[in-house]
Amino acid sequence: MSLFPQKGSPVQNLELIIQDKIENDIVFETIHHIRVGYIYKKSHLTFLQIANRAGSQIESNEEWGISHILEHMFFKGSKKRPNSIEFLRSYNRIGASMNAYTDYDHTNYHISMLNEVFEEGFDIIADMYINPLFPESEFKKELNPILSEFRENEDDPVDYLYENCMKNFISPFHSILGTEESIKKTTIEKMFQFKNKYYGKNNTVITAVGGISPDLFFNKIKEYFKDLPLSIEVQYPPVKYKEGSITLHKKGISEGYLMILFPALPTNHKDRIKQNFLNYILGGMDSSLLFERVREELGLSCYEISSNITRNQSFSVLEIFAGISPEEIPILIKEIDKIIDFLTNEKISHHQLLIAKNTLKTQICAMAETNKGISSLLLNTLLRNEYQDPIEVILREIDEISPEDIREIAQTTFANKKFIGTLLPE
Repeated sequence: MSLFPQKGSPVQNLELIIQDKIENDIVFETIHHIRVGYIYKKSHLTFLQIANRAGSQIESNEEWGISHILEHMFFKGSKKRPNSIEFLRSYNRIGASMNAYTDYDHTNYHISMLNEVFEEGFDIIADMYINPLFPESEFKKELNPILSEFRENEDDPVDYLYENCMKNFISPFHSILGTEESIKKTTIEKMFQFKNKYYGKNNTVITAVGGISPDLFFNKIKEYFKDLPLSIEVQYPPVKYKEGSITLHKKGISEGYLMILFPALPTNHKDRIKQNFLNYILGGMDSSLLFERVREELGLSCYEISSNITRNQSFSVLEIFAGISPEEIPILIKEIDKIIDFLTNEKISHHQLLIAKNTLKTQICAMAETNKGISSLLLNTLLRNEYQDPIEVILREIDEISPEDIREIAQTTFANKKFIGTLLPE
């Protein structure tokens, strides 16, 4: 049984979920313009996420990296806990763990806590989100770790290749971290301007999974977020994809790296799960076509070869990546082309299809076993402005996929513009 009340309507019979101990029932609501999702799960813990739909792709040229900087600074003091030490001790004292991340289309703040301290934990994360102080003294200290993270990203060959490929393949695009110059030019005034511009209730999504009563969760949102103002609605600019190639060199590396990019379907496209499944067959598992051919059959000097889809509200990209001996990169490109040609012109066997279905379904169900995993799936559903059971939808669509579906979606995917990037030792 699932409860799907209309947006803005009162939620009926919430106690029934607890009384009957019905697990994995989803309740969707809209409270003070905030999209909210809740799943009851028999657990000692509750995992709570507060996400804002402003990510790095919404930033202007003068704001590059500011979403990520805000992610750091939200932990540096709030109205009730005015500095970083008080803030850290507040959630450590109740045994909770807190963290955050910045993505291209949203920024996420989350807390995991025992059910019996939920009210205090909610107060901590809500106060952080609604009433950050951005103290100047804290920013001066935090600037060094932020710049350190930027330098680590530049030093990492995979990140270095990926971001340089994306800058040439997608427009507009910039690193989530920004540049060293843009980071150093950020001010407290700019932080508050960005926060006031986008951190309104209409751009906020909140999800919780755990053993608390749903009425407690919804009532806390009603209490804490009633005075949060509205803000500018996030609208991501359309991107353009440009076919091409780039060869880069880097000191201090011995391995060669290859990245091939294709445009992928938008995040709310009806065939996105079919394309996700295609990606899984291509390079998303140990029995993928890429792994079996390159590692097991040819035995090329390639430790890692995989494919992935980065899909968000701003852009979507299918990425093929490998680390390999520089001399073998031309061979690898030819083999990848052969596999893509096979997928677009032939049907995969039912045996291959069955392996992929069983492996992917197991992976999805394992993710749904944890509060954090199911909460993340729920959050992505709400970020797409959808109100449905994500596990049910994914498993049903996987079961319905046929070899012909794979061929058709491969033809759609690989007919698009392609970008090839290589990184070689200097």
